[in-house]
Amino acid sequence: FSGDKNFLGLPNTYDTDSKSLGIGLIYSYSVSDVVCPFISIGGSYNWYAFESKNIKSEFFDYSNGGEENSIGYDIDAGVKFNVAEGIGLMASFGYHQVANDNIDAIKIGDYQDFFVTAKLGLIVNLYSEPVDTDGDGIIDEKDGCPDVAEDFDGYLDDDGCPDNDNDLDGVLDKDDLCPNLKEDIDGFEDEDGCPDEDNDNDRIKDVDDECPNLKEDYDGFEDNDGCPEVDNDQDGIIDSLDGCPNVAETFNGYMDDDGCPDELPKVIIKEAPPKETPKKRTEEIKPKDNASDAPTQFQLLGESTFVSNSAQIKSSAYSRLNEIAETLKKYPTTRWKIEAHIDKQNSALEAATITKQQADAVLNYFISRGLSGANFQTIGAGDSSPVSSNSSVYGRMKNRRIIIRKLF
Repeated sequence: FSGDKNFLGLPNTYDTDSKSLGIGLIYSYSVSDVVCPFISIGGSYNWYAFESKNIKSEFFDYSNGGEENSIGYDIDAGVKFNVAEGIGLMASFGYHQVANDNIDAIKIGDYQDFFVTAKLGLIVNLYSEPVDTDGDGIIDEKDGCPDVAEDFDGYLDDDGCPDNDNDLDGVLDKDDLCPNLKEDIDGFEDEDGCPDEDNDNDRIKDVDDECPNLKEDYDGFEDNDGCPEVDNDQDGIIDSLDGCPNVAETFNGYMDDDGCPDELPKVIIKEAPPKETPKKRTEEIKPKDNASDAPTQFQLLGESTFVSNSAQIKSSAYSRLNEIAETLKKYPTTRWKIEAHIDKQNSALEAATITKQQADAVLNYFISRGLSGANFQTIGAGDSSPVSSNSSVYGRMKNRRIIIRKLF
C-alpha cells in the first residue's frame, strides 16, 4: 500500500507491504452453463512492513522496516465465466476492513483503515471429478439426459436416457409384454404390446387369413382361407345339424331339415279288393264321403312348423301334420284351402312370396302322405290379415300361422 498523508505532523508518506492468510465461505450459483455469480465472506490475518522513504514527522519518527500485524474482515463479490471444460475467467470486487488502524503506520484515533480490491483472473482446473448429476453412472458430458437416470433395460442403455417405450408402439414398457417388439395394432389384444401374427391361432398367419379373428374349422372344405364355414353347402342348415354338409338340401317338403337332397316318395295307390256285403253290421270305420261331417279347419303355428321366415318344415312338426293328413284321408271328396300367414315383413311382396312357399310346402307334405293334390288350393296371404299386434313378440308369433280351411 502507498499514499501521502499530512495530518497533525504525522508521517505524510507511507509505503506498506502486506501479507495475509485468510479463510472464508463462498456461495455461488449457476445462472447458465456459462455464467456463475458468487459472494464470499471471511476473515484474514495480516502482516504489514513499513518501508517508506519518508516516515518522519514533527512529532513521531517511524523507522524503516517497522512491522505490525492485524486481523482483517473481508467481503468479495464477483462472477465466473466458464469458457471451456476446466477453464474460466473471473472478475470480482472486494472490501477489506483492518481491525487495527495501521496500514499507514499510524494507529491513533478511531479511524480504522480499510481498502478495496478489484480482481481479474484466469481459472484453470487441473483436475476435477467427472460430474454425474442423475447418478446413473454416465457422466453428464456423455449423458443425453443428465438430469434423468438411464433405465438400463437392455435397450439403448449408453445414451443416458430412460426409454419408456422402447418399440415406440404407444404401449409403455411397464405395461408392454413385448417391450422390444412393436404391437401391430390390428384390433386384437392391442393393449398387451405384442404383435399377434395369428390372432385366432388357426395356424394361418393374419396376412393370409381372410378371417383373422375367427378360427378355421378344418373340416376339409376350403381350409386354406382361414374362415370357418358353418354351412359348407349354403343350404341354410348349419354343418353341425346337416347330414350332408357338402351337398345342398333340395327343400321339396320331404325331410327338408336333414340337410340331404331327397326326392318325394312315389305314392302307390292299391286298389281295394271287392267288398263283400256284410251280413252283420260291424264296427269297421269306413271313409266318410259326407263333407258336412269334416272339421271346418285346422290351424298350425308357423313358429313350430317352419324354420324362421322360410318354407323349411321342422321335423318336430311332422307328427302334427301326420295327424291332420290321417284325418283328411277320411274325407276323400272334400276340398280344402291351405292359407299361410306371416307377421309384418319389409314388403308385401316378400311376405306373399314366403307364405306361398309355406302353403305349397304343406301341400307337398300331404301329397307325400298319400293325399290327392287335386283336393287342395294354396294361398300365400302374406302379412295382410294379422290377428294380433305386430308390436309384441307374442303378437307376431300368433300372426305366423297356417290355416287349412274346408271349402266344400
